[in-house]
Amino acid sequence: VIASARFVDWEDACVGPLMYDLGCALVAAAFDEAGSLRDDVFRDVLRGYVEARGSLSSVEAAALPSLMAANALACALYRWYQFHVVDPDVPADAKNAYLEMQAIVDALDAELTSTRVNRLIQEHGTPAA
Repeated sequence: VIASARFVDWEDACVGPLMYDLGCALVAAAFDEAGSLRDDVFRDVLRGYVEARGSLSSVEAAALPSLMAANALACALYRWYQFHVVDPDVPADAKNAYLEMQAIVDALDAELTSTRVNRLIQEHGTPAA
């Protein structure tokens, strides 16, 4: 039974580090609007990736949290610029859309969330020691 579904927007997928695309998917799916980590969704997305591609290398596992933060920051900056500079006449909710991504950046910087993310990566993304 599927309790919820997530979609991947392949528009921004690129030729580059696979971990960046995985990080984008995790940022989009595994955090709520307030920037709270949803451990169950993070685990499920990571397990799906590992099932399809294989375990993360130690380098990939180490890079993933930083790539997630880079994606969230890039999205926040894009949203702020787009809705404050390029098109300043958008509704207030669009103007504040960057705050969701900023909350994720802040969460990833917080020790508690960082510890949980790293634990989830070790438990579900890498081979058992």
